[in-house]
Amino acid sequence: MVEFGTLVLNGQPIELEHLHLLSTGLGNVRLGPLLAERIQKSRKNLLRHVAEGRQIYGTNTGVGALFTLSVPESEQPALSRNIVLSHACGVGDPLMPRTVRAIMFGAICNLSQGYSGVRLELVERLADFLNHDLLPIVPGSGSIGSLTHMAHIGCALMGLGTCQLRGIDMTVAEALKEVGLEPLELASGEGLSIVSGTPSIVGIGGVAALKAQRLSDIADLAASLSFEALRANPDSLDPRVHEVRPHPGQGAVARRMREFLEGSEMLSRENLQDCLSLRTTPQVHGGSRQTISRASETLEVELNSATDNPLIFEDKVLSACNAHGEPMAQCLDNLTVALAELGNISERRTDRLLNYRINGLPPFLADNPGLQSGLMIPQYVSAYLVSESKVLSHPVSVDSIPMSAFQEDHVNMGTLSALMALRVAINLEKILAVELITARAALRFLRPLSPAPRLQQAVDLLDSLVPPITEDRMLGPDITLLADYLGAGGSL
Repeated sequence: MVEFGTLVLNGQPIELEHLHLLSTGLGNVRLGPLLAERIQKSRKNLLRHVAEGRQIYGTNTGVGALFTLSVPESEQPALSRNIVLSHACGVGDPLMPRTVRAIMFGAICNLSQGYSGVRLELVERLADFLNHDLLPIVPGSGSIGSLTHMAHIGCALMGLGTCQLRGIDMTVAEALKEVGLEPLELASGEGLSIVSGTPSIVGIGGVAALKAQRLSDIADLAASLSFEALRANPDSLDPRVHEVRPHPGQGAVARRMREFLEGSEMLSRENLQDCLSLRTTPQVHGGSRQTISRASETLEVELNSATDNPLIFEDKVLSACNAHGEPMAQCLDNLTVALAELGNISERRTDRLLNYRINGLPPFLADNPGLQSGLMIPQYVSAYLVSESKVLSHPVSVDSIPMSAFQEDHVNMGTLSALMALRVAINLEKILAVELITARAALRFLRPLSPAPRLQQAVDLLDSLVPPITEDRMLGPDITLLADYLGAGGSL
């Protein structure tokens, strides 16, 4: 439940919208009494198993290929610290603040399932970081699952590294003093629990899926504007077409487009068959919409899962591998393809809007063609982004490189799947921005015919965000501004 902007986790199902709330910094999180009790019980079970002399991976043994080596009780806190420090070897540009928040929320969800054996204090400290907007600087490259990304977050819990506090760069030590917190000293077993599990995949993948949900809606609207600007034949949207091929995504897109286009004066049945980039919009968008839905459902299952290793039960400690990200890696690969296809068909519609040899509109929608290039070059930008997205659509989940002296001989690259899906989603924001700007420009040349009332509202909002283009100017800022608006959840 959400109370006054605070998400209280107390055993209820966790949804992607909860991740949206926390990842965008729109709310706080705290643990309810049920989860607090569950976490404390799990810690007691772990300590009892240790006291009874059981070998527990990562608590009183080494990790990876070193699992055969025992660690005495007195050195187990040092083992936790060393696991975090040794795993904090990420490289490259840092993750975006939103994804860092999402990863920390994913870690809270994982650890609060009550099968990790960590102290309540550790989970509450992750919540403190989120609630103070204290975000560790996390290098983006090097994590095959959650190991590296979460290790850098674990270092911050211990007071190490750098961070942003409410958007201001500083050391973690300085930030902790600013918010009145002490560095956390890790206890036995906690180091492995921090770096284990799938919080990075579910966090980054969740941000990508949330973007995908919103962008699939924007894509339907952009396609509807292009339908009008190209005076498309509405027969391809007829409900009877989609009733006899009842894929739910396809039918939903056709229905949405009919609603957008209701009252339009521009549609025409003059062409018996429009080009495929117009005529197959319900099929292509609908397929992507269904894939996005499946990915979102998989990520929600993961948010409600215990993905640590080992798992602490009352009667036994089980070393297994819920930390393997394969279920999400596969669905995130598919999500990347779905997003790439939305961009692919959008760019084709943009090209159609600009191809004066076949569309009957002024060359490149310029008021003075020749002197002006109009919107010729933004389509090049879309083409670049589409090409990049196609390359990024190579499946990551089929890849595996043996690690840790062949102890970990089949690993997933789920974090890379999530990062690629997110990157393609960001590309799609820009591709759709170009189509929207181009379709809006084309509509000017069809006056006095009027767009559908709902689409006129979208055009009016576009005009308020990005001024109409009547002469050549630098268009990169326009595309970026609109893409950022869409990326922030803006609607049209």
